[in-house]
Amino acid sequence: MNKQEIFELLEDYLEGRLDDRAKVDLESKIASDVELREQLELLTFTKRQLKDVGLWREINSVHETFKSDREKKSKGQVISLFGKKWIGIAASFLLIFAFISISLYQLQPSKIVDDNYIAYKLPVMRSEEGQHTAVELFYQQRDWDNLLSWVEKEQSPEQKPYFFAGLASYEKGAYSETLNYFNRVGEINARAEKKLFEQEMDFYSSLTYLQLGEFDEAYRLIDKMKENRSHVYHDAFGRWDRFKIRLLKLKKGG
Repeated sequence: MNKQEIFELLEDYLEGRLDDRAKVDLESKIASDVELREQLELLTFTKRQLKDVGLWREINSVHETFKSDREKKSKGQVISLFGKKWIGIAASFLLIFAFISISLYQLQPSKIVDDNYIAYKLPVMRSEEGQHTAVELFYQQRDWDNLLSWVEKEQSPEQKPYFFAGLASYEKGAYSETLNYFNRVGEINARAEKKLFEQEMDFYSSLTYLQLGEFDEAYRLIDKMKENRSHVYHDAFGRWDRFKIRLLKLKKGG
């Protein structure tokens, strides 16, 4: 299917126009196709915003007219030149679509972060592996202050304490400190045979850069995760999220 056909299929899905078999088939494809899922999310969001200002029904009506005209043309029926006027109308609606989608959605970094945040989960410990470390227990209890105090007191040569200190700092809103702790993990990784928490730091650093308004760095890390299909956080951000980050950069004047 081409892009137009995919758009129409998703639109029919949202409007409840698909029969049961087509609906099940599409939902199966959505579950396995990240790009298709992102397109559905974008269309769903846009539809919701346009409905709020009463324009979705009008746009849908124009689109249905285009579909009807196209079907008539495929059957060899003559279409009035008046139909060409719809091109101008559709173009106007596309401009309205873009304007409303951007202006109605309050572009805030914290909103993108909240929508994509995934809390780090401690690995399940097997009995032969022993118990969680002190820093992990502090993290589990969300005791950020004691976690940070313990890390600074111990001055461990290992990566784990500083990774968790970075997470604790993030939770406290100390975003610059988050990056400082992650940099310490990176320094230890550079000397260590076993690299730890690299992919996790990609994700949490991207969130941190968003909170700090450093959108270029956030975008760079998100691109890095998207390009690596085996990255743990490959699907954490969608195409629409990246588009919003670009808008934030423009809004900032970058």
